[in-house]
Amino acid sequence: MQTYGPADCIQTTQLLTNAVDNILINKVSYTGMLKEAFGLASLASTTDFANVLSDGVGGWQGRNWDPAVSNPSFDQYCGNVSSNTALYSASDSQTSLVKTLLNVAGYGSQSYLVNRMLNYIGWINATQVFPCIGGGESANQCFTTQNATFYALDDITQTWRSWPYQYCSQWGFLQTGSGVPQGQLPLISRTIDLNFQGTICKDAFGITGPANTSAINAYGGYQISYSRLAFIDGQADPWRGATVHADGAPARYNTIDQPSYVIPGAVHHWDENGLFYNESTSSVPPSSVTSIQQTEISFVQAWLKQWTGNGATTTYSRLVVGGTVVAALNLTQINLPHTNLTKPGFAQADQAQNNLAQINAGKPPADQPNIQISHENHPHAD
Repeated sequence: MQTYGPADCIQTTQLLTNAVDNILINKVSYTGMLKEAFGLASLASTTDFANVLSDGVGGWQGRNWDPAVSNPSFDQYCGNVSSNTALYSASDSQTSLVKTLLNVAGYGSQSYLVNRMLNYIGWINATQVFPCIGGGESANQCFTTQNATFYALDDITQTWRSWPYQYCSQWGFLQTGSGVPQGQLPLISRTIDLNFQGTICKDAFGITGPANTSAINAYGGYQISYSRLAFIDGQADPWRGATVHADGAPARYNTIDQPSYVIPGAVHHWDENGLFYNESTSSVPPSSVTSIQQTEISFVQAWLKQWTGNGATTTYSRLVVGGTVVAALNLTQINLPHTNLTKPGFAQADQAQNNLAQINAGKPPADQPNIQISHENHPHAD
């Protein structure tokens, strides 16, 4: 998000988050005043309070190329905190309070943050606080994570349990602000630590220690490799760092047998939804999405072609360079290292159809040319 998000929004979020932390961690006597400013004076847990404030950046992965699917909350949040104009009528009565809080937090000299913090407060109130209070619930009922009675519910209707059980038991995906390096401003509060995020693990599943990540990494970690196992990731997906396409992960070859693609500019699961032809325009879906979807059809067709009907599969896989099938390789005779294909170069629809035509031939080309393969890494964040 820091690399691909709007720079002004990201910087403002970091500054305001640090201002909040300077009060919650270093100027504790002003915590009540800070909570009151956000309309959350009655919320008992300081970390629950900080967690509510992180909601804006939490919308990043919900962005999608299709407006009907996309969650607009991140863009709305950024539009609020990036504005130098006070956007809410209640701001006038809170200006003096916000100036005091910013001064206490060490940002009194940065006057442009006053209206941005007022907008931050207004957005949290409009999207979080007012819906809660208007629904007749208290702040603690809406926002507390310290509810052992709820976490103990384990009947079949508690469908929320499946994903937390996975990350508590094996994946270990507890997202904290406390782990951000000291020389870097965080996007979420440093008060959000492992102990806070691990509450659900302890109360819902009785898991009090670290997740058994060895059970997952035993499959290969960043170097996981298996026939007919594809990896398709979004370049701007906040989860990419936990995938084989993470910055710094070993580079991979891209083959029909083991496809490996990063969709430029995409966030989370952008290849999973589409439009009918009569709903499409020249820009929606974006070409990067239609191309990868056509490529996915191509390699799945290739996998189906490998089925012989007797429980065995053929041994050939095609090497794809820039979206084009350039060679058929006998996987029983060679062992390819797996590196990221240079410039994933997602094929346009006509290229993908050409791939499919070659695959449907059902046999490898008779002549195998000398193939030049670039070993550069795909573009990634600095």
